[in-house]
Amino acid sequence: MCVSEDFDFYSLEIQLNSDDALRNEQLNSAKSFFASIISKGFNAQITFTLNDDIEYNGIDISQLLDSIDSIGDINSDDLAIVKISHEKDCSKTLYIFNSSVFVSFLNRFSIEDQIKLINDKLFDNYQSINVDNNYFHIGAFQQSLYYKESLFSEINDIYLKIYSSKLSPLYVSYILDNITTGCEFNHYLKKLLVIMCLSLISNDFDFQKNLFIFDSDREISIDDIEIQDSFTSSVYHVFLWIFSDDRYITRKSVFNSVISLQSNIFYAFNERLIGTLSSNLKILYKNNFENYLEARNGVLDFIFELSVKMNDMINQKLSSSKNVFFVLISYFFTTFVFTGIDKGKINNMFNVDVTALSLIFIISSMIFIVFNQLDIEKNINFHLSQRDEFKKRYESIFSEKELDDMFNSDSLNQVVANSRSRKYLYVYQVILFAMFSTVVYLYSLK
Repeated sequence: MCVSEDFDFYSLEIQLNSDDALRNEQLNSAKSFFASIISKGFNAQITFTLNDDIEYNGIDISQLLDSIDSIGDINSDDLAIVKISHEKDCSKTLYIFNSSVFVSFLNRFSIEDQIKLINDKLFDNYQSINVDNNYFHIGAFQQSLYYKESLFSEINDIYLKIYSSKLSPLYVSYILDNITTGCEFNHYLKKLLVIMCLSLISNDFDFQKNLFIFDSDREISIDDIEIQDSFTSSVYHVFLWIFSDDRYITRKSVFNSVISLQSNIFYAFNERLIGTLSSNLKILYKNNFENYLEARNGVLDFIFELSVKMNDMINQKLSSSKNVFFVLISYFFTTFVFTGIDKGKINNMFNVDVTALSLIFIISSMIFIVFNQLDIEKNINFHLSQRDEFKKRYESIFSEKELDDMFNSDSLNQVVANSRSRKYLYVYQVILFAMFSTVVYLYSLK
């Protein structure tokens, strides 16, 4: 007898025994299974095959029994299969008939695939869950008190980087609080919650081995941990403490340092751990406050100097383009003036030599201005790469939000925007093209 359940089907498959007494026990199990589905208002499809020939296919258990009786004796060589299956519909409620069987189905997948599967099915298809006759509405999560206003607002973004999933420890905790304690699915979610929290608060993790690594290469395996309520609660509250504000990097560092000093990491997760972490955090803030200010001022000075440096470079490059343009204008002006002084009047002087020389000057100017603009953009990208490298040095000191605020200054963004603006390039090119066309036209009149 094989019972299976996943997100789509709940089914029972029995290979009927040739012994009458054993076969009757099997059929009694089939009737009980069928009744458990019908009692909830659902239908079940029944199929009976004998040696791959379909003897019955319908939805009436009594007709199935009649079909089996009509066959008579079943020999030991016969392959008699009875399958009762209920196909779950997307009625916005996920029914889990047998949580033990359902959990066995989930455990066949890797942790990442389990999270992805639960995420895709729960978020996309269902608004409520019924587990072993325990019903609750999962769509109320965002409106519930479980939404932590004080929790760091970017926690879901951080979690998406790890799992590419909307499923978070907050959501799993919400489901846990609504599922009957003691059922297999409740135990499964506790273990999943511990894994998800530890993956966020440890220095590193290996889901293939279920290892979580802390400072000094201390590690624990989830397979060696007995999931108890006190342990699960402590891990979850450490997770909430670390991500209670945008200094989560510092808090995470304090936690990993403290936990690595414990002789037994498992027993270190208790009701006293949060107090120990808070005390160590206060000591760290007190000792490092001057260093923090010095580091922050260093970053702000770097950004200011970088903005000035980039702005000077852009002005220098734009100035060189202007100089080339005005040199070309001066060339034509002086040519006309001196020709007029020499001959006493202005004539069309664009013979072959003058025209060729003028066109060479214009084309060279156009090419120089284009490459000058490209050089500006190349230099800006180089300086921005330097900025990003400099930013990485401070990821262990400042939070991501604080770093973004410091490195995305208005003055720097304005300089970058100006450098990538090709307004002057297009203006110069239009004027130079007009000059080019004028020279060609005057030569044609010669």
